Amino acid sequence: MSKRAFLMLFLLSCVVPSLFAAEWVGSEPGKPKTSQDGNAFILQNDVISASWKIQDDSLKPEMIVNKITGRKWSQQNTSLFKISTVAKDAPKSTDWLYLGIQVKGNSVDAVISHDGDSWTVVKSYPRTDFPGRPTAVRLGKMDLQASLNDYVDIGQIGTSYYTDFEVSTDTDTRTVSFDDPGWRKKVSKTEGTRIDLVSEMTTITAAANTASFIEKHLPQNVTAVQCRIKKGTDKAMSWSPGIALVWEDGRFILLNRRTAQYTFDVSSKAGEAIIQKKPQQYPAFNITSEDFSIKSFPKLSIAGHKGTVRARIKAVLKHKTRPLEVDWTASLREDSNYVRETLTLSTDTGSTAITGLELFDRRITGAQQVGRVPGSPVANDSMFFGVELPVTTNVIDSSGFKSGFACKLTVDKSNAYTFSTVAGTYPEGQLRRSFLYYLERERANPYHAFLHYNCWYDLGLNPTESGLIEVIKAYEKNLIDKYDVQIDSFVIDDGWDDFNVGLWEVDKKKFPNGFAPVKKALDSIDSHLGIWISPLGGYSGAGQRTEHAKNMGLISHQLDLSEPGYYKWYRDECLSLMNEYGVNYFKWDRAGSGVSPHFMALLRLARDLRKENPDVFINVTVGTWPSPFWLNHVDSTWRSGADVGWTGKGDIRERWITFRDAECYNRVVKQAPLYPLSSIMHHGLVLGYHFQGKNISEAGADLKNEARSYFAAGPNLQELYLSPDLMTDAAWKQVAQAYKWYEKNEDIMADTHWVGGNPAVLEPYGWASWSADKAVLGLRNPDDQEKTIKVDLDEFFELPDDAPSSYKLQSPYKDQRIQKLELHANQPHALTLKPFEVLVFDALPTQ
Repeated sequence: MSKRAFLMLFLLSCVVPSLFAAEWVGSEPGKPKTSQDGNAFILQNDVISASWKIQDDSLKPEMIVNKITGRKWSQQNTSLFKISTVAKDAPKSTDWLYLGIQVKGNSVDAVISHDGDSWTVVKSYPRTDFPGRPTAVRLGKMDLQASLNDYVDIGQIGTSYYTDFEVSTDTDTRTVSFDDPGWRKKVSKTEGTRIDLVSEMTTITAAANTASFIEKHLPQNVTAVQCRIKKGTDKAMSWSPGIALVWEDGRFILLNRRTAQYTFDVSSKAGEAIIQKKPQQYPAFNITSEDFSIKSFPKLSIAGHKGTVRARIKAVLKHKTRPLEVDWTASLREDSNYVRETLTLSTDTGSTAITGLELFDRRITGAQQVGRVPGSPVANDSMFFGVELPVTTNVIDSSGFKSGFACKLTVDKSNAYTFSTVAGTYPEGQLRRSFLYYLERERANPYHAFLHYNCWYDLGLNPTESGLIEVIKAYEKNLIDKYDVQIDSFVIDDGWDDFNVGLWEVDKKKFPNGFAPVKKALDSIDSHLGIWISPLGGYSGAGQRTEHAKNMGLISHQLDLSEPGYYKWYRDECLSLMNEYGVNYFKWDRAGSGVSPHFMALLRLARDLRKENPDVFINVTVGTWPSPFWLNHVDSTWRSGADVGWTGKGDIRERWITFRDAECYNRVVKQAPLYPLSSIMHHGLVLGYHFQGKNISEAGADLKNEARSYFAAGPNLQELYLSPDLMTDAAWKQVAQAYKWYEKNEDIMADTHWVGGNPAVLEPYGWASWSADKAVLGLRNPDDQEKTIKVDLDEFFELPDDAPSSYKLQSPYKDQRIQKLELHANQPHALTLKPFEVLVFDALPTQ
């Protein structure tokens, strides 16, 4: 057992709720309580209360209370869940699409939809780029400035159509008829142009590259506009039919239908973007929780010892006509700011095909989706919500929201499925940290570092027994013995199996004795073996692996973990690797996507492996996206994009660092604000002989900037793609120093969050982590010119109201140009960074 594993077991045995959990920064949640008031059943502590009631022999949500603010939300006329057992027909035609623009707290989004309920973001703009309020909406054909200007070549005449126009405000959504007197026509002077404005539909007949539209002033508190639009016979590209929102200072966002399929133009004063995007679909539900009667009356319980007390309400529901049951549980842990609900769909007889589920139907004012990816949480100004799966679609209106997803699952005697949700509170300004507090307590494993070597850029597609043993010896000499750096695992990436011989058969030419000699070498340094293995067969050799599985009778067509034979074989293969060779890390590449039986089986597989070894680290790469709810099932996910690339200025290593961080900024920070950066796979430190690693090696072995910035980003998955033969004594020291600094601060690095700007446009940026006792700050300049960044500790540390306001910053590195700073919250400090400079500071409160 490694020293870290022993430490984790010891601390957990001392009743620590979460080893490196984020801090709760509000009033103490306290102990959970359960109570019954007539037909109402209540879970509560000092920060949250949730209740459900029995009405007409059905269990229904009743009330949600944020006890921090005292606000209450009645859940009258909502359902506990909804189920679809019918397939929702795909749109027969793309002729009609809903186009809309939504004004949110932090963004303004151009969106599209098939049904006007579930929306897909085409392009999002920061709300700060559109200050003030939108004053007008325009529907029709406009130039790229959303104005009435024609092109020189006017093109052919065609007709476009507009209907179902709606305006949403803070309080309601209403349909606006086209015979409303507030509409004004703006018509091109080109001959043949005509706007027909009638109550239910407007038609615009105009030459392709001319502008004609209708305009209406908007109420002050508008939050969204939408209209169903048909391109019809209109031949335009940039002057296509669309919708525009216009601000009082002349700023605008224009979304139009460039083609009759799924190509759109989105324009603003910043320019035009041509984007292809297909709308998501939300299931149509034919079963609700009201169709289930109470089979087992709700039971209230409280169990556990100090620090681990959990209150529960449990009930069993039975469908009134179908052989379908739901085991439902609501739970509240001690010191939690959130309530979780779980439901298990099962049957004792027959089968039910499930094509969609809705697990949230809540009346919450001010609800907004936080993120642009499937599986994004929903929040208002004091509550957050989410389905603990990374695949949900949220449907939001002025009254509240719904969260659900399409799926292909069959519930029968052999297959029951469990799903869960969370509803939580947060103090003002502390959404990210409060959500992280929940996530750290409920994720598959609490945040912890997993430092490992990966052979991909070192040995390439030719890992061998002798090659790996030589690497192990080199790391033992240069990192483990010399600097007391514990390596958790040595990972064999793609290339270890002979896919021409069998399904995930160890290549006997490369490993004539299996992995036993490698394990023996690893045992001697208190480390383990890690393995790359793909549930869907990987890349090269995927066809051969699939054929082997067919010939073995494991699958019928494609690799699919929902097929019992393949699931058992793949699970047993992983368990064999764990038990026989001490594997403590799986890199699951090409894992799959969408809520399919395969996807659910993949999550089940992760649970099964943790039963064997709770500390096994599971990293899921290609096929993931930054929904924070991946982490309820696995330990880390891939940032997406190319493994390694080059962006900006400087030598190839500096451009790699800029690429690495720009990809994280644009694919994670901007897309998923509540995904913890500390659980992203960045692709590590790179110096190798193969693939892109060979290119980066042209810059030499100076790893100081790369190592310091990498560990300042706080990743739990810490990858060393470092070829020992290319390393220098100085490079080993640079890696060791950066890691040892991280190790001293590991207890707060789960809080890592982004500060500063966009690396892709060479803005200075960095990372910060904060706790009540200490904080850390890392900054980098990606430019070859000096750059100044405004350091505001209140913003960078996201300080809670009662936090210390003054901090002394000290560099842990003696060679850093700036050694000390003393900074105060709400007193921004202009800090100038030299070209490509990386600065790292420990911060201690002084008051």
